[in-house]
Amino acid sequence: MAAVFQFFYSSLIFKITFPALLAGLLLSSSVLQASVIEFSVDELAAETVLPVFDNSVSVRNRLVTKTGRFEVGLSGGLSLNEPFYGPSHFALHGAYHLSEVHGLQLSHTQWLGGLSTYGEQLSIGGPGGSPAPFDPSLAPQVEGLTTLNYQASLFYGKISLSKQLVMNLSIYGLAGFGAVGLSRGAGSKLAAHAAVGQNIFITPDLAFKFDIRLFSYRGPDPTTQVLNPSGPAPDPSTFGEDLYFNTLINFGLVYLL
Repeated sequence: MAAVFQFFYSSLIFKITFPALLAGLLLSSSVLQASVIEFSVDELAAETVLPVFDNSVSVRNRLVTKTGRFEVGLSGGLSLNEPFYGPSHFALHGAYHLSEVHGLQLSHTQWLGGLSTYGEQLSIGGPGGSPAPFDPSLAPQVEGLTTLNYQASLFYGKISLSKQLVMNLSIYGLAGFGAVGLSRGAGSKLAAHAAVGQNIFITPDLAFKFDIRLFSYRGPDPTTQVLNPSGPAPDPSTFGEDLYFNTLINFGLVYLL
C-alpha cells in the first residue's frame, strides 16, 4: 500500500512540475534568441510640434476692468524700521489707468508725529544722568511724503474661498519719485519710491488693499548733534546728513470710479 501511495504522489508532482519547467525553458530560449530591431534614421521623428492656440485668454468673464477709469484709495500703516519717531501714518492716493496694465498714481503719506517708544526712553535719559538725555524731537523729522508713480498691474486672477464666494484679485507694482517734507523748517528732500501690493475686490468697484512700500532720501541725521531737552534746538542746517531707506506697510480700501 505504501509503495502504491508513493508512486501516485510522485507521478502527481511530476505532472504538475514538468509543464512548468518546460514552459520556463521555452520562454528563456525565446528571450535568448530575441533579435535587436533597428529603425532607419529617416523613419525617426526629426522635430516636435506644439499646438498653437489663437486668441488665448487667461481669465474669462473678467469682472473688474480698469482701462480709462480713475482710482482713489485710503490706507493706514506703520513704518517698520524707524528708530526715533512714531511709526503711525495714513496715506491717500489717486490713480488713472491707461490700460488694464499701465497707469499713473499720485500719492501722499502723512505721519502722525511724536516719538517712538525707544525715542521716548532716550529723551528721559538713564538714572543718575547716565546716559545723558537725547531728545530726537529737537531734530528735523519726516512729516510727509508725496510721490508721482508709474503703476503696473502685474497679475489679475480669481480666488475662491468657498463654493459660493469668488473674489477677484490684482497684484501691482509702483515706482516713482517725489519729495519728503521735514519739520522745524528743514524744507524738503528728493525721494525715490517703490512698492508692491495687492487689491482684493469685494465688488467690481471696491477692494481691500495691502502693500509694502520703500522710499529713500538723504536727510538730517539726529545723532550728529547733542539734543538735550533742557537746551535749545539746533539749527537744521547744522545737522549732518545720511542716506535713509524706510519701509512701510499699509492696509486700506480702494475704489474705482
